[in-house]
Amino acid sequence: MEKIYVVGHQNPDTDSICSAIGYAALRHSLGNENYIAARLGNVSDETGAILEYFDVKAPKLITNLRTQVSDIEFDTPPTLEMNVTIKKAWETLKDNKISAAPIVDAEGKLVSMITSGDIASYVMTSLYDFGEKVIPTFDITELFEVSIYKVCGEKEIQYFHLDDYIDDVKEVILKSRYRSYPVLDEERVVVGTIGRFHLIRHNKKKVVLVDHNELAQSVPGLSQAEILEIIDHHRLADIQTFGPIFFRNEPLGSTATIIAKMYDEQEIIPDKKIAGLLAAAIISDTVMFKSPTCTPTDVKIAKNLAKIADVSLDHLGEIMFSSSAVAEKPVKKLMYSDFKEFLIAGYKLGIGQITCLNSDVALKRKDEFMKEMESKKNEAGYDFIIIMFTDVLKEGTHLLFLGDVETINQAYDVIAKDNEVFLPEVMSRKKQIVPRLSELWG
Repeated sequence: MEKIYVVGHQNPDTDSICSAIGYAALRHSLGNENYIAARLGNVSDETGAILEYFDVKAPKLITNLRTQVSDIEFDTPPTLEMNVTIKKAWETLKDNKISAAPIVDAEGKLVSMITSGDIASYVMTSLYDFGEKVIPTFDITELFEVSIYKVCGEKEIQYFHLDDYIDDVKEVILKSRYRSYPVLDEERVVVGTIGRFHLIRHNKKKVVLVDHNELAQSVPGLSQAEILEIIDHHRLADIQTFGPIFFRNEPLGSTATIIAKMYDEQEIIPDKKIAGLLAAAIISDTVMFKSPTCTPTDVKIAKNLAKIADVSLDHLGEIMFSSSAVAEKPVKKLMYSDFKEFLIAGYKLGIGQITCLNSDVALKRKDEFMKEMESKKNEAGYDFIIIMFTDVLKEGTHLLFLGDVETINQAYDVIAKDNEVFLPEVMSRKKQIVPRLSELWG
């Protein structure tokens, strides 16, 4: 059965990871075992702490969704061992209506290729001499008993692996004169052959996107994949599909809340681990229900999930937010654990968010963060970079920014100084930071 990947955004946060796990588990409960939770980056310390607490493995890491040879329905002709006669090889090609077959050793590993043209050329060259010649019958019989290895030897063969990308394969095949190429697995064992025809007949990787619908935040190679569903709680963005899909977008504080609602709609109760992960995702994205994105639905569902998981929400909060201690961890790890890119009215914007219990500790490392922000801005060509230190106890956010100070002053009605400012009651990137910049620039 074809795999369907359930994947959140790049630099995944707790909601992105737990929603992918939760939705894949829901699909399994409905009999769809081919849904696989995946992630587009390293698990943050916050998310790792929750996964460890509930003894759940991190989703499978995928780096792109480009079409590979393994996604193609390539041919699987019979292989021929080196000691097979050319007579037997000819019969095999004829019976299977093919013009070429791989030659393998005793372990099935590629040695060479033989074609009907190779056999015809060998026979005609052996029989034909410039002039008339009588050939005894027994000589012809012996001719057909020659091994194919003697005919072909170990010539240099162009081959491909299962994990090769179709774009790269196509470039090679279109420049070559051959009609058939061996396909090898990781052990160099021949598993089939591929030709020009297969390049126009291939299956796209199938994917369900959760917690995002913006191309810049999604998996590389998405344009080569088939999007089956999108489940999200963010603004509508720029992802396009080949046809109609199931799209669910609700103004809630967390994608995990939507996933939990889908369990209810199917009259399925998630197990303790899944319920705990979804509850943790909700309080993470809503910052213990203090974010303006939080709704009564988020609160109600999180409490119900906590009952199923037999855990208190306060305890989950302690596990997650204390894990984001900003005093010791490398700046890069902190900065990119929840970092998103936005394109707004021609401006390229990067915003990272770090939820913590004491933002003052983070600000003691301001110089380290500013240095990394400068490096990232130059490397990625950002017009603006913002790092949010969202303080659970202070119920506000310290902003560090790299860009025009007047943009910050006008957008948030503040007077920023030395590339920083505190925004009381600001807890949400999605609802309080990005919209103000969109209004200003748009």
